[in-house]
Amino acid sequence: MYGDKHEELVSKAMSPTDGHALIYIIRAPGGKGRAWSLPFIFNREEIGKLWADQYLYVFSTPMNMLLQLADGSTHQLGIKENKTYYILYGFESSFLDAILDPFNWERSHFRVLDKTEGEKLVNSYRLTGNFKRVTIGQNIVKNVVPNIKFVNGNDVSYEYVYNSDLRTGSVTISGKDNLRENAINTIKNICEIKNVALTTKDITKYSHPRIITHDEKYSNNTLYIKFECVY
Repeated sequence: MYGDKHEELVSKAMSPTDGHALIYIIRAPGGKGRAWSLPFIFNREEIGKLWADQYLYVFSTPMNMLLQLADGSTHQLGIKENKTYYILYGFESSFLDAILDPFNWERSHFRVLDKTEGEKLVNSYRLTGNFKRVTIGQNIVKNVVPNIKFVNGNDVSYEYVYNSDLRTGSVTISGKDNLRENAINTIKNICEIKNVALTTKDITKYSHPRIITHDEKYSNNTLYIKFECVY
């Protein structure tokens, strides 16, 4: 249930590693499901389980983290290198909620805490014994950055441009065969790995990002497509 005591002491005083961010995920006391642990999932991969009054930590490359709320809305948190983030998962309710919807009156939510509040909770809560020591986004391919070109084994050249704030970009691909199929697969990959969704849902219920393409242009064995990542 709880982590190693030495690791817990070390984790409370951690700093971001060079080029990465440090993220604490904290589960507040009370609320629905208080009697059992909840899985916390980045996209389709579970990274740990938390009981109330517990936390876990991960490192992350710079990216957009999507905090999916119970009401279906999404909060976008821009993760920057060498920064520390504290994300609290909990519940909120009101007397009016209980009257209007007595069967679903506690609303789950993620909340980004400031340094003072986050440190206070991490120092007073326990490290879970059930989580993966991982770096989120470490498998992001190096070509998924603005204006990088490369040639793969099939002599197909690519150029990617991606704006992580707007979640829009473009792909230019040159070659002889399957240009659109390769371009769409590339866009799906970009949308999947450049925006990571943190949820407490079952892994099988993870919703893949939807892509929208427009302004497709084809000339001289070269295809250009603009796209949007939709969550």
